[in-house]
Parts: sequence; C-alpha cells; structure tokens
Amino acid sequence: MLEIIFVLAGFCAGIIAGLLPGLHSNSIAVLFVSLNLKDFNFILFLSSMTLTQTFFDYIPSTLLSIPSSNTLLSVLPSHKMTLNGKAFEAIQASCYGCLIGVIIGILLIPAQAFFVIQLADLIKLIIPGILIIVLMLMFFEEKNKVHGLIAIVLCSALGLIVLKQNLQADNALFILISGLIGCSAILSSLTTKSFLPRQEIKFEFKQEIPIKQALFGSLGGLMVATLPSLSSSHAGLISRQFFSEMKIKTYLFLLGCINSSAIVFSISMLFFGNKTRTGLAIAISETTGLNVMQFVQLNFVFLFVYFL
Repeated sequence: MLEIIFVLAGFCAGIIAGLLPGLHSNSIAVLFVSLNLKDFNFILFLSSMTLTQTFFDYIPSTLLSIPSSNTLLSVLPSHKMTLNGKAFEAIQASCYGCLIGVIIGILLIPAQAFFVIQLADLIKLIIPGILIIVLMLMFFEEKNKVHGLIAIVLCSALGLIVLKQNLQADNALFILISGLIGCSAILSSLTTKSFLPRQEIKFEFKQEIPIKQALFGSLGGLMVATLPSLSSSHAGLISRQFFSEMKIKTYLFLLGCINSSAIVFSISMLFFGNKTRTGLAIAISETTGLNVMQFVQLNFVFLFVYFL
C-alpha cells in the first residue's frame, strides 16, 4: 500500500514538474542523490515522476515556447501546428508516441539484454564512431555553420573541464545540469516574444499507429539508453534521416516514442549492463541499487503510469 502511495505521489509530482518550464527530471534525480535517500520507495516516486513528466513536458514546449532538453527538436514542428491552431493535436501526437514507446520498450527488454550482454565489447569500440557521425549530422543540419562550430568548441571545452578537472563542489553535476538545461531554457524564453493564436480543441481517440516510426522511435530510445552522450534529440535527428518525408504529427509521435522508451531502456541498461545513461538510473545506482524484484517492480510502475 505504501508503494502505491509513493507511485501516485510521483505521478502528481511529474504533472507539476512537466508543466513547470525549465525543471528537468535529471536535475531532480541529481537532487535525490545529494539527499542520500536510501529507501526504495523514493525510487518508485522518482520513476513515476520521471515517466509522467515525459508526457506533460510537451505542454510548455508547445504552448509556452520553453523547451526542455528532450524536446528541443520538437519545438519547431509543434510550433508550426500551434500557429495553425492545432496545438492540442501536436500535444496529443507527442503523448501518443510516449504511450506506444513505453509498451514497445518493455517488450524489447529481452532483446536489449541480449544486445548489452553479448555485444558489450563491440559497443565500446563503435561508440566514438557513432558519436562523431551524430556530431557531423548536427553540424551539417545547422544553417549557420559558424555558430555551429562555436557551439561544438565551447561544449567540447566544457566537457574537458568537467571530466579532467577535480571539481571540489559536492553538487557539481547538479550545478552543471541546472545551468545547461534549466537556466538556459528560462533565459531563452524571457528573450523570445511568442504569440498564441486561437486554438482548435480537437481530440482524436482512435489513431492509427505509424508502425515504422514506432519501431524507429523505440530503437532510437534504445540508442539513447545504450550509448553515452546521445540524447533523445540526437536520436530523433538520426531517425529522421531514414524517412524521405514525414508529417509533423508523425514526427512528434516519433520523438514521443524515443523519450519514453529511453526511460524504460535506461533502467534495464542499469540492471543488465551496470551502466547509467539517465538521471533516474544514476539516482538508483547511487542510492539503493537494483535487484531482480525491484527491476520487475519498476517496469510495473511504468505500466501503471501508462494506464494512468
């Protein structure tokens, strides 16, 4: 009974966190680590909150022009629909993708386990090449190549400073994430003038599942959970290269699949490969750890949030 209360509390907290611009689940996860909470009920709370926030994150990114790190690529497409009075359809497409991503993610856990256990050495070898390819794709997608080059140099320098220097701050990671994700998003929104036209409130309860995009989105989530330094936005960029043309709603569906399945895969990546790729996985690794029963329990939490 106590576990259900923590899951429901996490669900409510996820709604609030998703609607608050600039508040990212990774920041909250790092805060949990700093508090050194050893009770697994708090992990249930954090897991429920993290997945719930993934759904509600698309509301501010669509209506308020304040993106989170996971929705940066969806801002332009969703804003196109918002300007046409179809913001509710954009949000629905994104959330629908999140729903499908959770289910496919859980179904593909055995395949991920085989992939991680059997090909661990190969993954280590191909990671640098994949990250270089992603960086090149992002650079050539950038319209202003000079700005793109400056961003690469600055981010590379920041990465070297953080990884190579012995930072004394106890919450250095929390400070870094807050600056890169939270403060930057809020400052960007303050300098952006937005206009919200009259919206058409229309919900489609019966939608066809874009099978190909659902599979590519879930595979993109698997990449995010397996490969370091690869975010959901990067996976969306890679997945988009396999489609010559894609409707805006379908693309938002694809991003939703990536975001939610990445959360599911990150937990199984921690369990099978002892690797942390998300703030949630870091919080679990640094506090309670994860045994078989707890791993199964977390997947039931994901299903419970899915039905909520």
